[in-house]
Amino acid sequence: MSSFVVGWVLSVLGIAVLGVLVDIVMPDGEMQKYIKSIFSIIVIFVIVVPIFNINLSKINFSNVVYNNGGVELDDSYIQNFNLQYKKSLENTCEEYLKTQGYGGVDVEIEMNLANSVVEIKKVIVNIKNLEINTNSPHINKYTEIKSCIKNILGVEEDKVVFSG
Repeated sequence: MSSFVVGWVLSVLGIAVLGVLVDIVMPDGEMQKYIKSIFSIIVIFVIVVPIFNINLSKINFSNVVYNNGGVELDDSYIQNFNLQYKKSLENTCEEYLKTQGYGGVDVEIEMNLANSVVEIKKVIVNIKNLEINTNSPHINKYTEIKSCIKNILGVEEDKVVFSG
């Protein structure tokens, strides 16, 4: 297979060098554009014809594509990525709750970090240091916080629990 490729590359380089020589030797005039057109067709022919002569039955594509099982998943990378994603979601929830007037809230998300599909099992909201900064005097803080978490994470309200 490699001798075929080497021969093909050499023939393309040879026709390119021949083209440069013909261009140097060729006199200026009307015939020049016709000769260049014919030579361009010859160059295309030299490049394309060997491609059709490749015997695809001799090529083992499984070694080329799969590399004998050389592709492996790095579980520690996936787990580390999921852990960073979890922390990012927790920080996003805390910041969103702060903008809604619920400061001092700690959010912890329990999720399956082992595989590539992220599944949120439970969201624990610690309201021990809760600071309510809303103008509404009559609110149900539990319902409002659950609603905020549901809007951010898209989880059911029964997965949101409170502690503290």
